[in-house]
Amino acid sequence: MMTSGPETYAQARASFLAAAHENSYEIVSFELANHTGALGEPLFCDMAIRRSPHSGAALVTTSAVHGVEGMAGSALQRAWMNDDRDRKISLVHVHALNPFGYSWDRRADHENIDVCRNFVQFENLTALNPGYQKYADAIVPVSGGRLRNELKILALQISPGAAAMKDIITKGQYTHPKGMYYGGAKPSWSRDTWHNIISTHLAGFERIIHLDIHTGLGAFGELQVIGKSAEQKEAPLAYQAWGAQMAFMNHQGGNTSLSSPITGDIENAWSLHRHGAESAASFTFEFGTRPTLQVFRALQAEHAAYARAGDVTGIEPDVRARMRQAFAPAEAGWIEAVQRNGGRAYEAVANLLEHGRNAPSA
Repeated sequence: MMTSGPETYAQARASFLAAAHENSYEIVSFELANHTGALGEPLFCDMAIRRSPHSGAALVTTSAVHGVEGMAGSALQRAWMNDDRDRKISLVHVHALNPFGYSWDRRADHENIDVCRNFVQFENLTALNPGYQKYADAIVPVSGGRLRNELKILALQISPGAAAMKDIITKGQYTHPKGMYYGGAKPSWSRDTWHNIISTHLAGFERIIHLDIHTGLGAFGELQVIGKSAEQKEAPLAYQAWGAQMAFMNHQGGNTSLSSPITGDIENAWSLHRHGAESAASFTFEFGTRPTLQVFRALQAEHAAYARAGDVTGIEPDVRARMRQAFAPAEAGWIEAVQRNGGRAYEAVANLLEHGRNAPSA
C-alpha cells in the first residue's frame, strides 16, 4: 500500500528492489552511466521479472517514462508485486525507465528528450510538427514572467484556437532541443533500454499486455486507461477489462481530457521492434492530478527555467516543487485514490490474461 507522500527516486528504487527480493523476482539493472541524480546518486532502470511455468503470457508494467510521473508508478509496482504471489502468468515490472527525470523532477531525460515522443524513425523530423517551429518562443518563454499572458496570446495566434494549440504543443516536436515535448534527433537511452528489455527478456512470451503508468491528465485521483485506437484488435479486451475507464486517442467515447494524438509514444516500440505488434497489446494508465492548465503551467515554467539555465542544476527549487505538485500530489486522498483505482484496473486485466479470455495472441 502507498502510505506516504512522494519519495525521492533513491528511496523509491530501494523500496522497489526490496519488494522484488521479498517476492522472489529476478532483478536486472541498467545503469545510466556518466550521470547522477539530484542527490548525487547513481541512476538505474531496474527490471523485476518472475516467470511462470504455467503460461506463455506476461503482464508487463513500466513506470517513470516521464520521470517525475514515476512516483505513482513506482508505488503501484511495489504494491502489485506484494499482491501477486499466486499468479499463474509471468510478471515483469520495469521501474524508472527515465531515472534522470525521476530524480530531478523532470518529465524529460538528461538530454531534454520526452521519451514518450522518441519512438519514431527519425526521418524528415521537421515535417512531424511544423507548427511548433513558428510558436516555439511563446511555448517556452525563456525570459520567464507572465506565462499566463503568453499562453493567452498563443491561443489567439493559432487558428482555429485551443484545439490546434494543444496539438502543436503536445504531439511532439523535433526541431527545438530545449523546447517542450522534444522527441530527440536519435534514440534515447531509455528507448535503447526498453528495446533491450523487449528483445532479451520479453521475446519468449506468446502473449503480452503492457501497462505504461502516467500522471497529470484527468480528474484528481481518477484513472483513465488509454489505447491507441478503438479499431485495434485489443479493443474488445480493453472494454471487457476496464469498461467506462477505457478511452482511445482517436477520442472515441467523448473523452476530452486526453492529450492530442502523440507522435513517437512508447507503444510504438512494439511495431518498431521485430518482436512486436502481433504478440503485445499496450495501454496507458493515466491518473489525474491538477487542473489541466495548472499542470501545463508547471511544465512550461520548468522548461523555461531549464532553457534559461542551460542545465538541470539551474532549475530553481520552487519550480521543481511545482512539478512534484503537478504530477505527484502529496495529499493522502490522491495517493489512496491512485492505489484503489490502479489496483482494481490491474486486477481486472491480470485476471483476463491469467485465464486466457480474449487476450491477444501471436
